[in-house]
Amino acid sequence: MTSSRLADCLVERYDLIPPVNVRALLDAVANVEEIEWHFEVDGLVLGLSEPGKPRVFLKLNQSPNRLRFTIAHEWGHISIPWHVESLLPCHVGVATMPILGNREREANEFASRILIPDRFIRATIAASKDPNFWLSEVSRCQVSAHAGVLALRTYLPSGYSFVIEQPSPRPAIIVRSRGTHIINTAGKSPHVTLAATSYRHANAVVNGKTVYWYQHIDDSYPSEFKTSLTSSQLLERITARFGLEISPGRATGKAINGIIGGKLRDRYGMDVGRMLGVLRYHLELDADFHQLLGDADFDAFLAVRVEELAKRDSQRGPR
Repeated sequence: MTSSRLADCLVERYDLIPPVNVRALLDAVANVEEIEWHFEVDGLVLGLSEPGKPRVFLKLNQSPNRLRFTIAHEWGHISIPWHVESLLPCHVGVATMPILGNREREANEFASRILIPDRFIRATIAASKDPNFWLSEVSRCQVSAHAGVLALRTYLPSGYSFVIEQPSPRPAIIVRSRGTHIINTAGKSPHVTLAATSYRHANAVVNGKTVYWYQHIDDSYPSEFKTSLTSSQLLERITARFGLEISPGRATGKAINGIIGGKLRDRYGMDVGRMLGVLRYHLELDADFHQLLGDADFDAFLAVRVEELAKRDSQRGPR
């Protein structure tokens, strides 16, 4: 079991709902003391391998959101069975995760999943297409804007970017959902380059930080779409007209189905409009498909295919 999976199990066991009372969870399993110090350590846990409750020391002079993360982090050390060292000094922070040792990285991942439960993020994204709603829900978790946006990214489809403003002279933090085309912002404001390729954009405040969001996919669905053909029949017509290969050595049908299978592999919570938008977004990035875009049969094929996937998903139930 991973630290993230363990966190998910504890969320279910205790039915944790944001904002999670992590201090009560920690107090129940440890003797906790808050101390003011000026060292680069946010928390300290002792006695994990000894009988009785371990002792946890928390740095008093840290921001409320960071303190909450530290508390969840220390609860992670105590809850993760293989964290048995007798002394664990902790310096938490989302930005430092890649350079931390395994124990610290696991405790950070655990803390993130406790404060922003996986089931909560899934439900939030499935409930609305409005990024302002997503960010408002993340604010309820009482975490940093960066941690909240990273949690959202886990289940967002391709085509979303976020810019988190930082105090000068620190550069803004840019977060993109997986598979989102990376735009070169060198020499330009990220807002200018991201806005230029977005269908809509706005901003919201997440726990004191301004977060700008950009939606690069058009998730509208044709309101008057009708056809009696199946996706297989439409694909045969497309292949007959455009040839067996859309480019030398690249089979037309295999390439189309490859894009669909790859880009919609993680489609939890997507409706047909969003699935169609994700496909169009990636097809526009691939020069080989430009000749097909705008073709009536190809547009019909995409619409029918996402409807078939949506119907299959509904028959299977939640994954």
